[in-house]
Amino acid sequence: MKKSFYSWLQQFEADETPLGDFARDTKADKDFPYQATSYKHIHDYLESKRACAEVLDIFNESYEQYKKTNETKSFCLYSSRME
Repeated sequence: MKKSFYSWLQQFEADETPLGDFARDTKADKDFPYQATSYKHIHDYLESKRACAEVLDIFNESYEQYKKTNETKSFCLYSSRME
């Protein structure tokens, strides 16, 4: 099963970086779509909350990393089944 973006993001919660700030902000936001995996769903939510350009940039960059992580895991699972 694909890990939600929120679950993936929380590994950065302790980081003193913009990504860590974003992780902490999502954790504090009781309305954040915690189970979402879709870029559009999360992006639309952030826009509905009038997120600033910097937050949208951090989201875009982090979502690309999230997507790569999930693609790699999916590929590894698929590959191991082929052997």
